[in-house]
Amino acid sequence: MEIFPLLFWLLLLGAAGCVVLLQFRPNWVWQTAVFLLGLTLLVWLILRTQLPFGATFVSWSDSGFLPDWTWHIDRISWGLSLWLLLISTAVSLRSLLQQTTPTQKSAAPAAILLLTAAAFSAIWSDNFTGLLAGLTLLLASWLVTLWLAGERSNGFLFKGSALLVGLL
Repeated sequence: MEIFPLLFWLLLLGAAGCVVLLQFRPNWVWQTAVFLLGLTLLVWLILRTQLPFGATFVSWSDSGFLPDWTWHIDRISWGLSLWLLLISTAVSLRSLLQQTTPTQKSAAPAAILLLTAAAFSAIWSDNFTGLLAGLTLLLASWLVTLWLAGERSNGFLFKGSALLVGLL
């Protein structure tokens, strides 16, 4: 198995871990997010020497209905992913350093990890099926993020739901 799908799963599992940490150890949420993003960034910089590479994320061709969901990373998608990781790490690190109350419960670290992983699936897609699936995953992640944000975003939640139904 290729290493970059593992980075995708690392970020998704990190988002789930941050949600669990919110309940038990809210002080560790930002540290966990910064650590996972830093680890992903370090591995991502090491992978630069192996460009280009690709992998099949989901094999649908057995059913004969849809082509495989494949990812391909070349210099352009590697650069876009690098910028996304740098921005996500910078936002998480700034939030960690600017924290006023350490017991403050925030779902923002989980949202950052979730949206970063979902954006990766759209950036790395190799065909139209993968792009459509990646954008659907990104939109669904955005809706989950808005739902975690609370009541104040009901208008965006409705518009996002309509877009998701339109994509499907």
